[in-house]
Amino acid sequence: MHDRAADPIGAATSATAVAIETMILLSTEVRITQFRPRVEESVHLLLMLLRRVVVCAVLSASDAHAPDPPLRQRTLQPRKAVDT
Repeated sequence: MHDRAADPIGAATSATAVAIETMILLSTEVRITQFRPRVEESVHLLLMLLRRVVVCAVLSASDAHAPDPPLRQRTLQPRKAVDT
């Protein structure tokens, strides 16, 4: 198998490639640490909003099956015509 370290130009090329790859990895890691807090905050806000929507949906679904209170039933019913 060919060994690049045996050839000075090959060794320099390999060292340059390793240095470039290391810089790319470090740059990627820096960018991730810059964006991570904003993404986590956005996800947290989205989850809070979703939680509220689910709670409201559950509450409205449970209210739809509950009978109206007696006072509300009386006020929403039409008046009966009185025969004279």
